[in-house]
Amino acid sequence: MWVLAGFGAILGFLRGWNREVIATAGILLATFGLFQFDALIRGTLLLSIGLSRDQSFTIQLLIFFAIVYIAYQNRSFLPDKPRDAN
Repeated sequence: MWVLAGFGAILGFLRGWNREVIATAGILLATFGLFQFDALIRGTLLLSIGLSRDQSFTIQLLIFFAIVYIAYQNRSFLPDKPRDAN
């Protein structure tokens, strides 16, 4: 587990602080959203179409992975390299 944490730290260092902060904020927002709307997503939407608990968990996991993927495909607010004055 510590090896994976170290690997993630190295990748975060290589990507840059600005991008990692934005990606982490997106991941935290996704976690909050899935937790906040758990009753709506799991109870109303997924179970009403006849999915089991395991299948609804898998759908929520795929939703979370999609949000994490989108969060890591962002552009940072500050450029990595300064632009030329030309």
